[in-house]
Amino acid sequence: VCESHGRDEGIDYGSGHPPDAVVFANSTEEVSELAKLCTQHRVPIVPYGTGTSLEGRSERLRAALTAVAGDSRRRTGANSAVKVGCTGHVAALHGGLCVDLSGMKDVLEVNAEDADCRVQAGVTRKQLNTHLRDTGLFFPVDPGADASLGGMAATRASGTNAVRYGTMRENVLGLTAVTSVPAF
Repeated sequence: VCESHGRDEGIDYGSGHPPDAVVFANSTEEVSELAKLCTQHRVPIVPYGTGTSLEGRSERLRAALTAVAGDSRRRTGANSAVKVGCTGHVAALHGGLCVDLSGMKDVLEVNAEDADCRVQAGVTRKQLNTHLRDTGLFFPVDPGADASLGGMAATRASGTNAVRYGTMRENVLGLTAVTSVPAF
């Protein structure tokens, strides 16, 4: 399971970076609890949707983050490695916990009158379009893969319809952000 959660559909098939463990989350509350525990124990977190990402290749990312970490250690005099999480890609460059969001597949609300909806991060674009079919609505962002909407938002996905309907940037009206810091 760790090996499959350490690679995506990019062309560098042999360059995966598996996490130390994988947890399959089913709710925002579970993700929030995991974030708190990982922060408490200083464990990096890597979110995982469907693994269809083609950008952010892990080898280039490793080189860039190693350079940044090295520069940071020189400035601060720190001896330990800087741990960096990477949103939207599956490279667990420093091990850590992979949080698989594929179980979060609920379409929470559809407002046909407002032409919007609320979904969980693991909903895929095909799943959403199937759900919307009878409303006369559709989700136009098509990156060419059956990606999860959470992953598409994290990578600002686009596709062949972007000129007419925009990218994820223009189609996402709000997000639920999970942090390890308690709300005020």
